[in-house]
Amino acid sequence: METRYRTVHRRKCRTLKSVWGALAGLSFLLMLGIGGGVEQDSIALGAGFLMMAASMCAAALFAWLAGWME
Repeated sequence: METRYRTVHRRKCRTLKSVWGALAGLSFLLMLGIGGGVEQDSIALGAGFLMMAASMCAAALFAWLAGWME
């Protein structure tokens, strides 16, 4: 019984790390997209700065949850 619990727990952790990693990558791509929008003047500089800062913080948080900073 103990072995099955460990196996299920390990699989669940691996799946969650994959999800966090995908979210980190998407947050980074969102930050790049916002930067392009600011460069092309389709997003105002102040709003773009705030959105990029929030996206960068989200990417860092998701990367930490995925275990990329170990």
